Amino acid sequence: PGPLARLARLLDYVLPTARTVLPQRHESGLVNIPDSLLLLGRNGLRRLVTPGIMKRKIKRGIDQACDRGEIFHLWFHPSNFSYDTDTQLAILEDVLRYVAERRREGKLQVATMEMISKNIV
Repeated sequence: PGPLARLARLLDYVLPTARTVLPQRHESGLVNIPDSLLLLGRNGLRRLVTPGIMKRKIKRGIDQACDRGEIFHLWFHPSNFSYDTDTQLAILEDVLRYVAERRREGKLQVATMEMISKNIV
């Protein structure tokens, strides 16, 4: 993507919106579980997305998925933790605590991609 597309994607991270998804089975039998949000690495301009902004956006997505009965698919690569590793791990730990809290409340089900693919029609 060009610089404008990258800037637009970065700006999306600061908006108070979340994207939740539903899995889709292709006629071939493969299941697509679209991404909801990338846990951004903390290098370059991505550092402008503060840990607080990132955590709020993730938690909004989790809450929205709970409310709608949809999926919030947070994803990352190991390389997303190669810059400012302690901060990245702190974000992830905070999110995992939130997930555990929502599960205890009975509002959130955590599932692997395999589990999801086996449970859709």
